[in-house]
Amino acid sequence: MSNSAMLAFSQTGSERETYRSIYVTKAEAEAAFGVTLDLKPYRVHPLQPFVAGRNYQFLLVSSFVFAIICLVMALGFNIHNGRAVLRNTQVDMRDLPVEIAIPLEADNRLTSIRVSGDMRNSWAYLEMEMLDPNGQPVFETGRTIESYSGRDADGSWREGSPATGLRFRPEVSGTYTLALSAAEKGLWLGGNGRQHPSGEPFTRLRLDVRAGLFTGKWMAFLGTVFGALFLYQFGRKWLHRRARWSGSDWVDED
Repeated sequence: MSNSAMLAFSQTGSERETYRSIYVTKAEAEAAFGVTLDLKPYRVHPLQPFVAGRNYQFLLVSSFVFAIICLVMALGFNIHNGRAVLRNTQVDMRDLPVEIAIPLEADNRLTSIRVSGDMRNSWAYLEMEMLDPNGQPVFETGRTIESYSGRDADGSWREGSPATGLRFRPEVSGTYTLALSAAEKGLWLGGNGRQHPSGEPFTRLRLDVRAGLFTGKWMAFLGTVFGALFLYQFGRKWLHRRARWSGSDWVDED
């Protein structure tokens, strides 16, 4: 059986017959014999050819190319570092709560704020509120930083993240104010990991702010859509071939 026809052989005594069969559509069969066929539309006949459609090859190739382009662009957006506004700004735990001035420009790009602490088997819940140059609230949120370590029968282990971050888009240019406080904090007394000699969850926080950033989230989403379209077009032919040979003992090696 090929993609468009099938050969069959039979032999009786000294007589051998060869048959060549091709697929006839339902409409052609009904018109030729004047009957109405009750066929299952979802079933694929072994001789039924794959109907690709006028734009099959274009959709297959273009969706694959556009998926690659979108994913490369998303990667490029995500690795763009922007520019440093604040770098390695240290905040002593004893000074909390604090207000930090951040000069920003409304350039339709993203600003990233990253806060990290020198955590040792401890955790802290940080509250952050951002005010724009006019004193209007931009956002109010909370983030948890934590770090745990120890040793057990399997060796040393570590979990948690002592850093957190967020992104937002400045609407106006000027000096923004970040109000930072530790609403809750605590020590983890389990395991045998070390803690700060001071007995506090952390002794200082580090603040880094970068502006002029892009996000590749939407390009990655668009790339996923094109990728799904490619898989759909590619899978149509594969599923059709699989359905044609369903129930047969044929394998590719034959």
